[in-house]
Amino acid sequence: MSSTRGWILETAAVEREPPYAIEQAAWPLQDEMAQLAGDRTLAELAAERGEAPAPGLVSLLLGARPGGHLRIGTSLARSLGDEPEGGDTPRRLAERAVHVAPHLRDTPVTASWSGRRATTPDGLPAVGPLPGVEGLDVATGFSSIGMVTIPAACRRLVEGGADAFAPARFAAA
Repeated sequence: MSSTRGWILETAAVEREPPYAIEQAAWPLQDEMAQLAGDRTLAELAAERGEAPAPGLVSLLLGARPGGHLRIGTSLARSLGDEPEGGDTPRRLAERAVHVAPHLRDTPVTASWSGRRATTPDGLPAVGPLPGVEGLDVATGFSSIGMVTIPAACRRLVEGGADAFAPARFAAA
């Protein structure tokens, strides 16, 4: 299992909450995730020679929260550790938000945080029986799309049709 990092900004309460969420249609298809978020090789890390890691993908998802606060995300970048990589990501998220909703330009940002998300080497989730552990089914490795896709994946696990996501595809031969 690998991990990716995502960032979120939260603003102070706004006078007028948006009546709907705004989402930029720039997110990669699931089969492209491995190219963007898969593990780097030793040679790739060595070639960076002190350079900052690739910035990853920044897309816009802007939505209202209780109390009139806004949450702004989302991003996807390779992650190797607990310390946040891609410190430029909050600026890039704010830039996109101001471009799409210029009236928010003077809204204070009250919080910014990032977290790691589990990702499989091929970018597809692992759903189904865990090899070598009798009676244990897993649903993991969804990276940034878990909240949206886990219900359907688990339905496929129960009703059939999750074979393409079987964790056994990672079992050593």
